[in-house]
Amino acid sequence: MNLQESIRRILREETKNRGRSKLINIIKNISLDAAINTVSTEKNLLRILDVNTPMELLNMFDDLKQVQSVYYKWMVLYRYKPGHNIFVYDKVKNEGYIHYKLWGIMRSYFDLDYFDVQEICMKWIEQTYGLKTNYIYTSFSGLEDTIL
Repeated sequence: MNLQESIRRILREETKNRGRSKLINIIKNISLDAAINTVSTEKNLLRILDVNTPMELLNMFDDLKQVQSVYYKWMVLYRYKPGHNIFVYDKVKNEGYIHYKLWGIMRSYFDLDYFDVQEICMKWIEQTYGLKTNYIYTSFSGLEDTIL
């Protein structure tokens, strides 16, 4: 490989990393929906972020802030910013709700059935946040904003 080709590869990699960083910042500072809209489709989002497995997708959310719900004292919210919960945990029932877009991406792009997604999410939540859950549901659109 010559010097020119080496420089091209370095520049491609740097451009790819900048795009990935920008999308991660959009997810953290605006929302997951905004990141998807920025790149047109969920498939493009996964490609740019270089996500190849459901667990890689979930691991992107390993650093969520944990916040006590103001209105529902039995709910703990996991998010980057108010009004955009990625995961909601019910302390009384030991159940959780995963953002419907994440659930949908795992179902469609990784060709998983409902129970496979549930199992992967339960494993991720336990490994990442130390929570044993009895059940994980997909949240409905709006749950992210209503449980402040």
